[in-house]
Amino acid sequence: MAQIWLTYGEIGEFCSCSSVTARDLAIKYNWTRRRSRDGLTRVKLPQNLVTEFISRAAAALQSFQHNSSAIVLNMELDEKFTPTVDLPLVAGRIIDAIEHVVPAPAEPVSQ
Repeated sequence: MAQIWLTYGEIGEFCSCSSVTARDLAIKYNWTRRRSRDGLTRVKLPQNLVTEFISRAAAALQSFQHNSSAIVLNMELDEKFTPTVDLPLVAGRIIDAIEHVVPAPAEPVSQ
């Protein structure tokens, strides 16, 4: 199964609460927490929230693609367009996940 690790601030944004409340939730429900190399604590989302996170990301991506196609085709934008997920953030997480699963090709050894 997919693993998604978010900072308290990112969880707060995802759950529409403060980072302090997000930290309290992580402690209350005993979610796995780790300190990252950048000094920030990241929390592993439980599977039910992973599913919700991926669903929101897919919906935001679909909405983004629809509206960017409308711009390219010079069409009128959908008035309801309100992205709910920071796409660069989601794209970065997807790239990070892929890099952990698929190792980068080894550099050729010079002789």
